[in-house]
Order: sequence, then structure tokens, then C-alpha cells
Amino acid sequence: MGGVGYRPERGGFSQASPVTSPEPSVGVEYTALSDLRRWDRNPKLHDIEALAASIRRHGFVEPVVRDERTGKLVAGHGRDETLEMMKRAGEPAPKRIKVRTDGEWMVPVLSGVSFENESDAEAYIIGSNRLVELGGWDEEALQAIITTEGFDALGTGLHLEMPEHETMLLDQSGLDPVPAADESAAEDEEPKSKVIRVGKLRLPITESEQRALIAAAESYEETSGGSVVGFWTHLLER
Repeated sequence: MGGVGYRPERGGFSQASPVTSPEPSVGVEYTALSDLRRWDRNPKLHDIEALAASIRRHGFVEPVVRDERTGKLVAGHGRDETLEMMKRAGEPAPKRIKVRTDGEWMVPVLSGVSFENESDAEAYIIGSNRLVELGGWDEEALQAIITTEGFDALGTGLHLEMPEHETMLLDQSGLDPVPAADESAAEDEEPKSKVIRVGKLRLPITESEQRALIAAAESYEETSGGSVVGFWTHLLER
């Protein structure tokens, strides 16, 4: 049976060709928040307060994604956890979250996605997060946006209340420049510090400490077959 599709070359909507693919259709359905099940081995950490700020401002924009084979989430773990926190705190349901007559929050879920096995599902979980990180930022375009008069950074995860040279985006090393404690310090003193962000903590690290940390990570990578997974545990146990 044919459907209606958008055909720009024909000037708008028209009758589309029949769909012959055996793949199940994807769609969005509403599921009770209490019925959502997160993936057991999701390695991604989340800044729940930052997510909450975004959801409070913009509402719930992106549906979470459920693997039909397991019935567990493969995307949206942080948003799911954030909704649970907001509901426990007695906050009103965000935009696009429906409320059932018994008070349960109903969450939009992308259904129809099924992975062949857990390995494929976990590869997707990692990739859907890591690939976004690899993209980086166009710093010039970003600065043009955030310096626009009246720009409100609420819910973006940026910290524009800090001085420009102290802000907000981590470079590939995960380090964020901050000014030295004394801008007039002598040249022979330790150069400007940086910080490593761990949740809400901002841990100062000098350039010499950074070099030592990078050297330790590279050494660990060499001895662990080209992977730095487990480096922090190794470091903490030394």
C-alpha cells in the first residue's frame, strides 16, 4: 500500500512508492517512566543537574530509544534518570511529558529498533555518545553565538559566568584552561594552571602535572594493548 511522502522535485507531497522493506517500522510511543529499563552496562556518565536545566527550559525534546529485543534503553539513560529525579522532587512534568490520570509520567520512546545481540547494542551505546564527542566544536561559530547580545546559556552546559579565557569547552585532553592565581607572577613560577572537571569538581592541575599525567596514561596504554580503559582505577590504586 502506497503512502504519502515529500517529493521536493515534484513541488511537495505526493503518493510515495510502496514500502517493500521487511524491516519493522520505527515510531514514537508513550511509556510510563516507571516501566523504562536502563541498560545494565551503560558506561556513560551524566551531569544530571545540567540535563535537568535543559529539560526545564526546552522540555523533553528527544525520545529515548528502546531495544525491542531486550526491552531496555540504548539511548536516553541520562534523560531517564533526570526525569526520575525531577518527579521525585515534586517538579511539574516538563513539556512533551504526558501525565496519566494516576499521576504517572509518560515518556516518548522510539520503538521498532532491535539489535541482534548485546554486543551490537553496547557498541551502539558507546558510539552514539563517543561519536558526538569526536566532532568537536567550530570555536569561531560558537563564540559568535555565545557573544550575541541577549544570548541565554541556561540549559546549554556552558559556564558563561566565568571569564572568557576560563570558559567552558574542554579540549581533547579533557582539560580546561583557567587563569593563574596571580597574573603578575614571575616568569620562573609555575605557568597557568588548568583544571580537570569531575562532575561538579574543578581540580587544578599544573602544566608539569599534566605532562606527568599524560606520560602515565601513555605508559599504561602501551602495557595494556593500546587501550586506556581502566587507567583511572590503575592510577588510584598506585
